[in-house]
Amino acid sequence: MCHVLIIEDVRLIANHIAQLVEAAEVSLIDMADSEDDAFARTSLRAPEVILSDASLGTGGRGPVAVQRIITVIEERPVLFVTGEVMSNVTRATCQ
Repeated sequence: MCHVLIIEDVRLIANHIAQLVEAAEVSLIDMADSEDDAFARTSLRAPEVILSDASLGTGGRGPVAVQRIITVIEERPVLFVTGEVMSNVTRATCQ
C-alpha cells in the first residue's frame, strides 16, 4: 500500500490532486495545508511519496516543509506542483 502526503493550502486543488492520486490506485492519502500540519501528519505516519505546492500562502513554503520532513524520515520521492512562477523553486529543491 502506497502512502502519499499532499501538501497544498487550497482545499479545492488538494482534493483534485487526491482524485488523480486515487485514480493511480493509491489507497492511503494524507492532506496537509501548512508546513506545521505536514510535519505533524508525517510524525503520525511517514509517507512514501510527497506531492507539495511550492507556496502554502500564510502556512509557509512547500520546500521548507519537505526539508523538515526529510530530516526526520529519510529521503522520499517528492514532486512539487505549483501554479506560481517562481524561478527560485528549482534551485531551492535541487541542491
